[in-house]
Amino acid sequence: MTAPIVDITNVQRKLDKLVESHFPVHSFENGVESGNVRGVMERYFAMSQAFPYLQSGATKDAIFRCLDEGQVIDEAIETTAVVGAFLVADETGVNFVLAKGIEDLPDILDTRTYFHTNLLRKDLHRLFRRDIAPNYDEVTRAYLKRLFVGLASVDTVKRCAEMVAFETHAGRMIEALWGRLSTLFPQVAKDDLEYFRCHVGDNGAEPFHQEMTARMIETLIPPSDLDGFFNAFSHAYRRNVEWCAAICN
Repeated sequence: MTAPIVDITNVQRKLDKLVESHFPVHSFENGVESGNVRGVMERYFAMSQAFPYLQSGATKDAIFRCLDEGQVIDEAIETTAVVGAFLVADETGVNFVLAKGIEDLPDILDTRTYFHTNLLRKDLHRLFRRDIAPNYDEVTRAYLKRLFVGLASVDTVKRCAEMVAFETHAGRMIEALWGRLSTLFPQVAKDDLEYFRCHVGDNGAEPFHQEMTARMIETLIPPSDLDGFFNAFSHAYRRNVEWCAAICN
């Protein structure tokens, strides 16, 4: 008998309603001002720099448990691994280079051009007219370590929820930050901020990230686990939001 599959349309509707009701205003929409913008961006830069490394290592606990216990690597691990691999490939510019043609594959070694965090580095130089360094302050380190725990969970529901929450939040976060930076730095054209344009611009990648992670729910989460998934999603999404609010202070 085929296992029941969740109605992904209803699941997405409930996720949207959860975000709208519990997190109606993102702190970046009104909490980034001229007095704190540099501090916010230093910490945001740290998160951007760290994320692909955290995501790329997120299969460690699951694979080592399989090795230690002689278990077969199941479809759930494969699914979150392949989605994670895509996200990492996107953040490191691999997907963009491959879209040009396989003959350009060696260009992935030009990390300063294609890593998204290095696009952000250049955008920050445009805005502040100086090099800006990432700031791994205590609150950002704690947030990133907790993010990794969720991404690396051996519990399929929690691992999936963490990935969905991060990507769902990312689009809203980047859009809000792009808008505030455009207001605070009117001398820099909005579309000249390449990091933001490639994520949430007209042909930005974030909607596709969100669609892919939503499909992951349909593949991995049976109806009987939906309550646990929504609970894990809510906790993970809140942690992302709270970090953004903390770095505004």
